[in-house]
Amino acid sequence: MAAAHSSSPADTQESLGELVRRIVLAFALLVVLAAMPLYQRLALYEFDFLTSLTAPAPPNAGVLVVGLDEASLAQLGVAPPLPRRLHAQLVRALAEAGAAALGVDMLFAEPQTAVDDDALRQALQGTLPIVLAGAAVQNDSSQVAQYVQQLPTVFPEAMRGAAGMVPDEDGIARRAPMQPDAFWRVLAQQADRQVSAPPDGALLRYYAPELPIPYAHYTQALDAQHSLAPGAVKGRLVLLGQNTPVGGVDQFRTPFSALGGTTQSGVFLHATALLNGLANDWIRPVPWPLPWLAALLAMVGVTLFTRRFSALRALAASVALGSATVVAGVFAFVAGWWFSVLSPAFTIRSPASPPGARR
Repeated sequence: MAAAHSSSPADTQESLGELVRRIVLAFALLVVLAAMPLYQRLALYEFDFLTSLTAPAPPNAGVLVVGLDEASLAQLGVAPPLPRRLHAQLVRALAEAGAAALGVDMLFAEPQTAVDDDALRQALQGTLPIVLAGAAVQNDSSQVAQYVQQLPTVFPEAMRGAAGMVPDEDGIARRAPMQPDAFWRVLAQQADRQVSAPPDGALLRYYAPELPIPYAHYTQALDAQHSLAPGAVKGRLVLLGQNTPVGGVDQFRTPFSALGGTTQSGVFLHATALLNGLANDWIRPVPWPLPWLAALLAMVGVTLFTRRFSALRALAASVALGSATVVAGVFAFVAGWWFSVLSPAFTIRSPASPPGARR
């Protein structure tokens, strides 16, 4: 009878050496791919997909958006910018309805008539805490390469918060202003509402568009006590802004837009950031070493686990591990942590894990 085949120490050492070379090669290839713009773009699309897949209902945190929308403009019979005496009337109506604070996502950079400006100035000095949106523009100069200039306002005595939105390079707004003087943070402070400080690199958790943030038309807010349900305004943080997607003013693409959804008005992005802060609902990127460590461990594990498998069994094991990685990524996202599964998934059928020798 023929003797049973057994591997010599030299063969085993050579086999392990080949596995190590394959692992190093695959990991080096992964590093190169991760530095490519296409890889980074795919990771952002993955974030957009997870946002659309897992978007929850907005938390009941006492936030109300008042939109200057097409229906309100048609009912008022005016076009923007509205006479500021209407804004003054709205401020008084919200104060009488018991609003906790009002954030106005509008820039009052140019004066109107003295009557209109005086009416709004007096309303801003009332009992209702009010925060106006502030913005800055970046200019080029012959003497200085770049400098940032704050846009002027007709009401310099009013409290202001930074409202500038900076989308990512692909035009998608995944982050809101996070600095201490951000519009939504100053608004919460004015109402003595505690918000969680956004962690480093925090991304917005968007809420399901089919379950919208509480909303009122501008014309409803003008007569809040009669046009809105009892208690609809009382104790709430109110954000006022233009909401005219038809005109495209102050509109931003969101992760929903990347997958075919519509744009959102800036006031809704500020409301989303405010809700994230009130409910500590941020999306936190997993620290960068962890996904890479997971990719390396997955690469080593798959290589050692499947190296003696048949090709079919190795494929089944790889698919199972890949599915588990995707499921883990979804659950982590729901829990408020995001890591791209591209790195671990790439390692599952990388050059480090060739089909097994058995048949």
